[in-house]
Amino acid sequence: MCFHYVGRTASRDHSIYQYLYRFFLLLASYHTIPSSLFLVRASFAELLTIIGLLFPQPIGYATGHDPRVMSSLFCKISSVLYTGGGVFALVCLYLAAIDRYLQTCRSATKRQSMTLKRVLLLLCIFAYLSIGLGLPFGIFRDAIPSIG
Repeated sequence: MCFHYVGRTASRDHSIYQYLYRFFLLLASYHTIPSSLFLVRASFAELLTIIGLLFPQPIGYATGHDPRVMSSLFCKISSVLYTGGGVFALVCLYLAAIDRYLQTCRSATKRQSMTLKRVLLLLCIFAYLSIGLGLPFGIFRDAIPSIG
């Protein structure tokens, strides 16, 4: 990991280094079980969706101008994030449930069918599909200034 090098060359205060090292070590341990990998990706997609939707509101409150109305590109990106991110998070939860079902099956072939390579392939496929599902909403949505 790159944090070993950063920790050795940084100052002698190791408290922040230790917290970061433990955090990234914990994240690395989630990449060994397929269902936890699905749940981490679902949480990440939901986080991106929430940030993409809630980011313009404080700017609108601070400046008095809504960026989604002023910029057509920002309006399109937020609608793609809203649709695609929500679909991807839901698909990840479904895949985690399917993985949990396969782990409880009696058949050994079903238990071993969900490997990490297949999980990453499924995640990539569904990420592209969810972006593809959100693209029409982004293409055909336009920023219309409010009247009044």
